Amino acid sequence: MATRKFAAEGSLHLYSSQANPLYPSELYLPERWPEMREGLEHCNIYLITRRRRIVPEPSTLRVEAGWLHGDLHVRHGVGWVQVPFRYRLHEGHHAGAPDSVRITADGVGSYLTVQNHLRQRIRLPTYALIAEAECDLGSATDLEVLYIGQGIGRTRSRIAVDRLVAHDKLQRILAETLTDAPDAEVIVLMYRFEHAKMHISTGGDLTLEPTATTAEEVAHFRALHAVTFSRKQQIDFAEAALINHFQPPYNSTFVNSDFAAKRRMKLLDSLDTQDVTGLIVEISTSYLRSRLWSRSRKTVDIEDFAAGLDGSHIAQASAEDRARWQSDLHDLLHAQIAQIALTTTEERNTFLHGIRWLDDST
Repeated sequence: MATRKFAAEGSLHLYSSQANPLYPSELYLPERWPEMREGLEHCNIYLITRRRRIVPEPSTLRVEAGWLHGDLHVRHGVGWVQVPFRYRLHEGHHAGAPDSVRITADGVGSYLTVQNHLRQRIRLPTYALIAEAECDLGSATDLEVLYIGQGIGRTRSRIAVDRLVAHDKLQRILAETLTDAPDAEVIVLMYRFEHAKMHISTGGDLTLEPTATTAEEVAHFRALHAVTFSRKQQIDFAEAALINHFQPPYNSTFVNSDFAAKRRMKLLDSLDTQDVTGLIVEISTSYLRSRLWSRSRKTVDIEDFAAGLDGSHIAQASAEDRARWQSDLHDLLHAQIAQIALTTTEERNTFLHGIRWLDDST
């Protein structure tokens, strides 16, 4: 008969920084700009994503009182629609009279260039414009996850950009996009995974009395609090969990892996030895205002949280509380959370610990 060793179990929770987006052509810039490379330091996880191109209409662009106004061309069904926007320019880039500010767009709409009366220029990628502009683009900003990988050096410092400048899967994605989806754009998202915490909880069959002594329980609890993993291990865990969560079409490793199988992947050995029975990896795109999705993982929608919303409570709340809740909801809608159990359903229904504890009668 199965028994329960401890009253609590622990899950490792890894969560990302905000995304650093780049067009594929920008992957080569850190070689020339050390400050850009410094800004991407510790970005070891990357997602190659795609969406239909969103294009600024050059003839509508104008500057008024420090704001850039215009229309965005957005693909809708089989046609295109125009969505008005306004974007707060950085201080200094709109100095002088409005007619002294010159705005130009490149041929495909990937960049806008704003030049003020001092001939100072800012080159604004469209993905950055969309992230901060006031406009209603709906689901047009959603990004399909095509591939997930990592770039971290074993013997020297390495970041994701170093891996991507010579990446056969990226070249294949770009080639197939050019042929099969010429109206789409590829955007690479760079992530840091520097933050981790442990979740310690009870559950399962609570009718089973833990067999551990009080001293053993305390030691186990303290051990879970003291769990540590190297940076390389955390990057490995994040990559594996995210691939398993999104199952991107260009990935093969970890896509169909069973993290709870009796014969564990070598990757999980360090989790087993520290008695961790769950892996949670959270990734955010709230800064980009773009939700992530894949063929096997839908976007997070407001309906996913509707059951927990109390309309009357919200109506009576202060403006400050409503603004905070709106911000929290925005973050929730732009987060994807991979939740990986390292034990089988049968194991979790009878005990919490990750190792089988059987009495002498079995």
